[in-house]
Amino acid sequence: GAGSTVGNGSGIGITSTGVTQIINGLAIGGTGTANTLDDYEEGTFTPTFLGSSGDPTVSFNTQSGHYIKVGNVVHLNLTFFPSAISGGSGNLQIGGLPFVNSNSRNHRACGSIIYDRVRVQSNTTTVTPEISDNVQHMQISEMRQGENETRGFIQVDDLEATTSDNPFIEITITHFTD
Repeated sequence: GAGSTVGNGSGIGITSTGVTQIINGLAIGGTGTANTLDDYEEGTFTPTFLGSSGDPTVSFNTQSGHYIKVGNVVHLNLTFFPSAISGGSGNLQIGGLPFVNSNSRNHRACGSIIYDRVRVQSNTTTVTPEISDNVQHMQISEMRQGENETRGFIQVDDLEATTSDNPFIEITITHFTD
């Protein structure tokens, strides 16, 4: 029938729509687990703005997230264009990510960002989205010159949303899962 799989019992099959299925993974360059691709997934998610001390109320013109997961590596692309923001406090956090960042690699994931109408400190030298270990949200860090290279974070009230002047944020980041 439609969508059914035919094969020889070896874990390899071809569906009636022509899709090849490899049930237990594809070994590349060897047979060990380190050489086996056993997971591929792509999809969408709805990222949200949160506050570390209180969540804002946000309406969006655009609010989208796309991901590709290959093995334990996750690539994320997010776009935000809010139409209204009110309330909320603390560090701006972006929630609703589809996977928790790895806790076993002992590193935070860092990505790239394009933004407009987001207030940063005058001594900020670098703005970077980051996901800490073992969490499912990101923050946007500011490295600050002249403060022993200390790091701060974009705050909820740094989003300069008014009816005529709304922030715009695009983020690309890659992280690992356990």
